[in-house]
Amino acid sequence: MAFIARIFLFFQMTTVFPLLLFIFRIQVFSALFGVIYPGSVEHFCLGLTGLTFAVDYVKWPCSIFMTVSL
Repeated sequence: MAFIARIFLFFQMTTVFPLLLFIFRIQVFSALFGVIYPGSVEHFCLGLTGLTFAVDYVKWPCSIFMTVSL
């Protein structure tokens, strides 16, 4: 049963998450720059910002779950 769950999670990671990141990227670029594909430097900066947020969240987990459970 756990093996099947891992297969579905792998499928989600390879299909759903890249699609959500693509939609997020288009929304951010169109709001900030007015075009969907402004250039490779801006694209690199957005990826670096996302990576920074992800690493910071892993290092210092958000305490929202503690706040909600109170």
